[in-house]
Amino acid sequence: MSCQTILDVLSDKPITSAEIEAITNYKRSYISACLARYVKAGKVTKVKVESTNKLGPRMIYVFTLAPVQQ
Repeated sequence: MSCQTILDVLSDKPITSAEIEAITNYKRSYISACLARYVKAGKVTKVKVESTNKLGPRMIYVFTLAPVQQ
C-alpha cells in the first residue's frame, strides 16, 4: 500500500485495474491520512462544496491535484 497510488488516482493518467483494487482495499482512515499529508505538502487542494443526493443537500470535501508551480 502506498499513498502514491492515491495521488495517481487523482491525476489524469489512466487507472489500472490493480490501482482500482488497491484503492478499494484501503481503509478510509488511511486514505484520509494520505490526502491530509498531500494537502499539507501542497500537492492536493481540498475544497468544501455543496452536494445533493436523495437525502438532501450536504457539504462535502473535494480533493484535486494542485496546479503545478513553475
